[in-house]
Amino acid sequence: MNTTPPGAFRAPSAAARRLHYGLKLAVIALAMTATAAFAVLLISRANVRLDVTATREHRLSPRTDALLTSLDRRYDIVIAAPRRGADPRAWQRLGDVLDAMTRAAGGGGRGGEGRVRVTVIDTGSADGTQQFAALLQDLTARARPAVDAAIAQVTAGADRAAAAGDALSRLAGAMIAAGEAPGASAALRESFVRAAGGVSAAGADLTKAAEQARTTLASQNAALPVPATDAAAAALRRALEQGAVALSPLIGDFRALAADPGAPAALKDRLGPLQEQASSARDAAARAGAALAGVKHPAVLAVARSIERSAAALIIAEPLPASASGAGASAEDRFITAVPIDRLLPPRRDDGAGGGGPAPDTRFLAEELLASGIDSLQTRARPIVVFVHADPVPLAPEFIIVPGVIEMRGLVERLALAGIDCADWSVSRSPEPPALTDLNPDGSRPVVYATLGTSAETADGAARMAKLSDAIAGLVNRGERVLISVAPSPLRAIGAPDPMVSFLEPLGVVADSGRPLLREFTGPGRRLVTHEMIVTEPGAEHPVSNSIRGLTTAFIWPIPLTLDPEKAQAGGGDVRLAPLIVVPTERSLWAESQWQEFRRAVSQGRGDRIVNPPSPDSPADLVGGPWTIAAAIERTGPTAARQRIVVIGSYGWIIDAIALASTGMVDGRIAPAAPGNIELFTASVFWLAGMDDRIASGPVAGAVATIPTMDPGTLALIRWSLIAGVPVGVLLLGVAWRLMKG
Repeated sequence: MNTTPPGAFRAPSAAARRLHYGLKLAVIALAMTATAAFAVLLISRANVRLDVTATREHRLSPRTDALLTSLDRRYDIVIAAPRRGADPRAWQRLGDVLDAMTRAAGGGGRGGEGRVRVTVIDTGSADGTQQFAALLQDLTARARPAVDAAIAQVTAGADRAAAAGDALSRLAGAMIAAGEAPGASAALRESFVRAAGGVSAAGADLTKAAEQARTTLASQNAALPVPATDAAAAALRRALEQGAVALSPLIGDFRALAADPGAPAALKDRLGPLQEQASSARDAAARAGAALAGVKHPAVLAVARSIERSAAALIIAEPLPASASGAGASAEDRFITAVPIDRLLPPRRDDGAGGGGPAPDTRFLAEELLASGIDSLQTRARPIVVFVHADPVPLAPEFIIVPGVIEMRGLVERLALAGIDCADWSVSRSPEPPALTDLNPDGSRPVVYATLGTSAETADGAARMAKLSDAIAGLVNRGERVLISVAPSPLRAIGAPDPMVSFLEPLGVVADSGRPLLREFTGPGRRLVTHEMIVTEPGAEHPVSNSIRGLTTAFIWPIPLTLDPEKAQAGGGDVRLAPLIVVPTERSLWAESQWQEFRRAVSQGRGDRIVNPPSPDSPADLVGGPWTIAAAIERTGPTAARQRIVVIGSYGWIIDAIALASTGMVDGRIAPAAPGNIELFTASVFWLAGMDDRIASGPVAGAVATIPTMDPGTLALIRWSLIAGVPVGVLLLGVAWRLMKG
């Protein structure tokens, strides 16, 4: 019997309550699902990734961003390597860089369809091995025209070398026969026999070099069937040059003997044909060597050498259209480049505590290598850097200044990654700059001359410095692009002009090379002075200045520069001056006039042990500031349509750049000593070449972390705190709430 009065409240049944709460849960779940789906839709349409890490872990450098947004065609990055063996953290960091690059190039990650497409092949699996083999077959087919052309040119060179060897063998026989002419003395016959032996040996070397070249062309890489045409051509060139060099003094001996009144008449009759035969052989060898210098070797050669243990990191450019111009056809010849796979994916290592593996800065190296590889394949003309020096020994091709101490190979390789070739000009060997016909046959590539200073402490050094100053002044007056490094000069201390910088004064730049900047500071219990200057803020607005903003840049014996626009205009032409690095006024910084004794102490390693170091106590010293130590000159006039010059008031800064580039990775880290030096050098080269769009901070700028890397224990603690800490905290909060409510 129902005793509830009509209209009274009736409590819902248990089934009704369950239905009510079920409907609420369904509505909440549906709303959350719709919200999540809507958020995913928004994220997919507005692809934005924010990097708030202090080490810029998820953000590309400005230079890489500018490169990827201006690509001229699509580029495929192929990472082919076995998953096992490489450190998994290296794979993860490489993947982060690849994702960032594809997004910056207009794609949506590695699966996107932007200007950069990434393919990862696990060559440790059966499918990956087949995929890699198919890729190599496609590359071989695409490179076949360039490979066949190089093979034909080198084969022709081998034929010419063999013909030159036969000519030298015939010349040797004719020389022996000439030495047996009537009236020739025994000593004269013996000299002809010895000379003929040398000619015969040179001919045999040419014949052997031709045979070895043909053997090299016949042998091919097993994975990528491309013969080493560059090695074959280099061996042939050496043999041909040696043959031509050996014949030159011989021709002079024939000429002198023919003019000797005491020589037998029968011998003189034979010397004319011998001289003509030797001259013909020498000229033929020289022409053959010059022809081999112009061979365009296929870029796929570097790929063939980089493929080891079924691993490679390749960057492949999209084929150019059939209507491509000559420059485009040249770019098609170099459609591929290889990146050292072991630098992208270092092998797994363990320090015994689970903390092994590469340092976090590996990602910056990966970005630099990949971005530079892409940049080197673009169709734009690349600069050529010519190092101008007075050393009688040429730098190229080894590029070694002081063996084992200062080697430029690291810097040269770093520039080569960006498609910048390097050459050298020793003014002591030749007063004229190199022709560069092999690197710049059509003259379309901008040439930048970078000067390396020399010492004038000896008579020979003074003579070489005079040649160097004349060469640099000639470059400036002809309107060339020049990067000038200024060294301190004792000549200014005695009132004489410094020939290394005097030609800059008509352009409005006065380098006070007789008074380098010194800085004093308080050491342990006494006053110390240093000739080194560290700059982190350039203090000027210029594309080159912006590239090193925030970076540590080191200068040794900095030289103050004075910019005088009125003097520049008086020199003729439209000259624009701009400071690049300005050091603010400091009480501890001054321009020292009596610095030579201090420099000798520094060179002997006792600069910090001087009892009474220099101080600004001489009337010839300069105090105050600010100090300009780097400047840019841009002028238009009768000598050049547009000339650019960069003057750096230091000669040691480029040595630091070389040291950084040569050091590269130190135990998995990019050397953090002075990253601004290499950025300053690169930015100066691009600005001088008129490639302002390529000037920006590069990946090395972010390689120096602003916070230390967390150790594995701390990282694990943070991860477990995020995973378990939040749920446990919620439970404890609920328990506390229940206790408070009773």
